[in-house]
Amino acid sequence: MAITEEFLKDIHPCDEGYQWWLNHGRPADSQATLETLIADEQEDWANWLIVRLMNHKQKIAYAIYAAEQVISIYKLKYSKDDRPQKAIDAAKKCLSDTSTKNKDAAYAAAAAAYAAAYAATDAAKKEMLIKIIKHGMSLLTT
Repeated sequence: MAITEEFLKDIHPCDEGYQWWLNHGRPADSQATLETLIADEQEDWANWLIVRLMNHKQKIAYAIYAAEQVISIYKLKYSKDDRPQKAIDAAKKCLSDTSTKNKDAAYAAAAAAYAAAYAATDAAKKEMLIKIIKHGMSLLTT
């Protein structure tokens, strides 16, 4: 998907992110923009942008992948809480059956990923987020 001024206005980026785009020559190619964001250590912005480039099914796959990357961190801290794993499993079902129940579980998987990532160290978070974004970039090409 091309990144245009109109597209950005429709998705309402923060002023700082919009200025970043302007200052980097208004890159139109989404993959190049995401790579540049990562190179500039703007992983949070890359993550914010990537989900706005995805269709619904890609967002679910992205949430599942992200949750699977961080579930072990969560389990270390909350070993008896199986809700995140159940959310991941239900989100996987949502890929083939988009019932409301499964959609809710997909969102829960994303929330579980966020909670687990929050518990990680800063260095681990950055490494993990880059890995997750790179996977998301591959989803955009499917």
